[in-house]
Amino acid sequence: MEYVAIDFQTANELRASACSVALVTVKDGEVVDVFYSLIRPDVLRFNKDNVAMHGITESMVKDKPYFVDLWPLIKEKIKGKVLVAHYAAFDMDVLADTLEAAELPFPNNQVLCTCVLGRALFPALPHHHLEDVCAAVGHDYKVKYNALENAKACVAIVEYAIKASGAP
Repeated sequence: MEYVAIDFQTANELRASACSVALVTVKDGEVVDVFYSLIRPDVLRFNKDNVAMHGITESMVKDKPYFVDLWPLIKEKIKGKVLVAHYAAFDMDVLADTLEAAELPFPNNQVLCTCVLGRALFPALPHHHLEDVCAAVGHDYKVKYNALENAKACVAIVEYAIKASGAP
């Protein structure tokens, strides 16, 4: 099985304001590729609440690539693979809105949400936030609101589920 855990952070309340992206590609239970990049949003406006969460600022991204410049690489890395994210609707909305702003088509990938997976695995948990599900699977979740740490956490949840199912 091959999949890509994906996570975005945004500069403000707009889903088309991606300011970082992480992709962690897993094949047969092994991480085979890791990609992380800061992104310069088309509109360089950061909300103080978003900055307080992820720590990414305007000055950090002003000289970074725009999403449209990263898209050919990202598109190749996710081509034909299942996309995995926690609260996947958010990350897929970021991808969709960012692509729409660039007048690019949305890819036809299957999507797996690790929040939904966490609810199935651990229905007794009072919350299924990423840190809660990580604790339940024994993953040391280090930094909240960091795209790369979030993608790695999603991998830990999926791999736990695969092992728990008894699948080879």
